[in-house]
Amino acid sequence: MKIIAFSSICIDYFPEKKLSVPGGNSLNFAVQTRRLGEKDVAIAGFIGTDPASKQILKLCVDEGINARYINQIEGATASNKLYITAEGERYSKPGEWQNGVKDDGLFTNEVWNFILDQDVIALPCNDRHLDDLLKERTENNFISVDFMHFDSADFISRYLPLLDIAFVSPEHRSLNSLKTLSCSLNKPVVAMLGAEGSIAFYDGKEYKQNALKTEKVVDTTGCGDAYQAAFCYAINHNSTVNEAMQLATVTATKVLTGYGGVW
Repeated sequence: MKIIAFSSICIDYFPEKKLSVPGGNSLNFAVQTRRLGEKDVAIAGFIGTDPASKQILKLCVDEGINARYINQIEGATASNKLYITAEGERYSKPGEWQNGVKDDGLFTNEVWNFILDQDVIALPCNDRHLDDLLKERTENNFISVDFMHFDSADFISRYLPLLDIAFVSPEHRSLNSLKTLSCSLNKPVVAMLGAEGSIAFYDGKEYKQNALKTEKVVDTTGCGDAYQAAFCYAINHNSTVNEAMQLATVTATKVLTGYGGVW
């Protein structure tokens, strides 16, 4: 199976620990999928020419991820300052996200041809390439989109008919509206609820998975990305929904034990 994630790539900086870790939705997804044993994993996006970019490219080499379609642009790589509560919950402060060169480029025809040749394509809902992807996608593409905290049914319904699965971390716990949306469009929607576990609305049915207990939560950064990577991996390897949720939960729980989403 061929998998690509794009184009959220950044450096997560933890000032209280004086620690910087490669991250971003797409990079975290690619790393976790690769660690699950998928051999053909690629990533695309735009990073700078600063020291942070070297960390990212080194991680791709170390993890065996195809980084050919990461384009370097003169300037700074996107970055985010993250803070951790005593309970391990990640949070950021206004103005701490720096976009850098993340949105300074557009995919070329060569990149698009590569993307559309992949079996699984994963990206966040705020990616500038989403609309173009949905116009060009083929029936051979399995499209996974992370809607993050954007849990508005109106917003998700604009895209869900053209996707294969949507992941949401609902801020308002609007589960009934997500269930209704999934059933009405016959499209899977998975709600990731942190310590409350996860719920999948799939083929008109509702599936629940409890969170796993861990001795100590160090950092929640990248947990949702890991969950999505494992779920997509499992469901595309003929696992049942319950099996996919179980693997996703185990994979996400591992990320809780270290800083950043590539732990």
